[in-house]
Amino acid sequence: MSSKFFKDSLSNETLINLTDEMLKYEKANQSDKKYKFEFLKVLSAAAAIALVIGLINILPVFSGFGFGVFSSGGFRTDGTIVDIYAGSAAFGAIDSEGNVYMWGDNTFGQCDVPKNLPPIKDMGIGAHCVIALGVDGKLYGWGTNEYNAMDFIGTEGTFIDVDANSYHTAAVSSDGKVYKWSTANQGGQKSVPLDLPPIVSVQCNIYSTTAMDAEGNVYTWPKRSQNEILDGVKAQMAAPLAYDTVVLGKDGKIYGDIAHENLNSKFKAQPDIKNIKSIYGGPSNVAAIDGDGNVYIWGEYDYNAGEPSIVDVPENLPPMAKIAFGYDTVIGLGENGYVYQWNGNIWNGTNTIQCGDNVTFQFERPLPPDHINGFLNDTRKYAPKNEKPYKYGESVTVTNSEEFARALQNKASKIYVDGVVDLTAQSVNILDNQEIHILPNGVLNVKTANFFVRGDIINDGIINVSGRMLLFKEPIEISVINTLQGGETSYYRSSISVDEMKRILSGDSPFTSISVVTWEPLAFVIDEDYTLPENKSLWLNGYTTLKIAQGVIFTVNGNVTTFNAIINEGEIINGGNINEYLERNNG
Repeated sequence: MSSKFFKDSLSNETLINLTDEMLKYEKANQSDKKYKFEFLKVLSAAAAIALVIGLINILPVFSGFGFGVFSSGGFRTDGTIVDIYAGSAAFGAIDSEGNVYMWGDNTFGQCDVPKNLPPIKDMGIGAHCVIALGVDGKLYGWGTNEYNAMDFIGTEGTFIDVDANSYHTAAVSSDGKVYKWSTANQGGQKSVPLDLPPIVSVQCNIYSTTAMDAEGNVYTWPKRSQNEILDGVKAQMAAPLAYDTVVLGKDGKIYGDIAHENLNSKFKAQPDIKNIKSIYGGPSNVAAIDGDGNVYIWGEYDYNAGEPSIVDVPENLPPMAKIAFGYDTVIGLGENGYVYQWNGNIWNGTNTIQCGDNVTFQFERPLPPDHINGFLNDTRKYAPKNEKPYKYGESVTVTNSEEFARALQNKASKIYVDGVVDLTAQSVNILDNQEIHILPNGVLNVKTANFFVRGDIINDGIINVSGRMLLFKEPIEISVINTLQGGETSYYRSSISVDEMKRILSGDSPFTSISVVTWEPLAFVIDEDYTLPENKSLWLNGYTTLKIAQGVIFTVNGNVTTFNAIINEGEIINGGNINEYLERNNG
């Protein structure tokens, strides 16, 4: 969607297990972290566009990286860029004639723009597809229909706004009704609040949705406490984040802020900005443009010595008109009509593009670097960093929460906890090459919603879990893990057997649940009588189907959550809770 405006309202649906959704988002975009552009200058002057188009006519679109420009009647060369869009690693632009330009990751066909596409005035780029709004008010799309996010194809009516993000797409009809398409955790049509007034614009956050009415009231669902500050605010523009929404009020002030959700990342606070013209949101960042076209970015970031982070804006960037965020990349539309992209490299298989001082291409027919990278002959300039370089791979002993966070951000290989550490951020990640050792005097209080332990954890002290701790490996040594009321200690598996489930969810096990998350269709077959104990849970993601074999009795005294219909050829005795979220596959 183009620049949007939005009110925080009551939700009629709560997201189910955001942890799995983040894991799916990470998997679908597993190569995004490798995708980085430094600066990209795209198709602005008509002559430049003409030259590029001439070459693109003979350039095949590759499955890993693509570049496409199509419109009605084939290629067109008139018009200047008027809007920009970013998915996780696929990017797009629309010119004044309604032509669509796409570049970046083409794994799911996002860059395969239809040849006979009519003039387009707005679009949104999701994880697998693109939704586009024609000048004629109709909906168009291309890519891959994962999670039914492309089910808008063929929807009748006239529409005024569209957007996409992650696994969901949305549109607003001319009568102000919000339409949504997804079978993932973001929710489809059934997730839209029934009491919404007529809406003029909609935005897809990664895990939620934001809409705005003509008065500037902003509505978000599902509702989060961080968004309560938006109640009563009259907005002129909104910046959607992963979970929350920040808005620019009609009074020129910014309302809402970025929560420091990921303890592994450093955090830059919102700067003091005068005369704010517009704001834009990314997963964990907000960008603002002032009246002079200067860009300011704040929020979470990772710092590597000598390398720019996502909050670093090139000092020699010309005045900007608009900003869009990719996964770890920023794209800007300059007031001069050129498109700039910075913070990184793009990599995909053997087809590589790097946009920086040394531009290299690995395509059968290379694109001309001078038309892709406007800063080809101009060294990018960043302000000197005042931060001291991190020393990676060290073993450190921590005694409090602040030291623990610093050790995570420094990518310490071993962290010894010899004091009380409270984990309160939304997300904390222990990497697969890291080890956490709770010493006898150590106490780790897991209050975070998602504590991912992909590495090793040795517990000679105490772990109190009132949030959610997800272990990818069984602990090397266990002392005391107290799962408090409302807490969950979960074992992540890509497959599971009944024998493993019996052991992991036994009465004396520290685990309270198993999360089966796979990226290929999997049938989890219970082929012998089994009783799921009280206060134990089995969680199956959308690729996993639970099957009860013939003649088998499955007694549920705990909780089972699944997104697919259970295949029951035996008998289920439900003394607990079986939650089949099948409406997601119909919404």
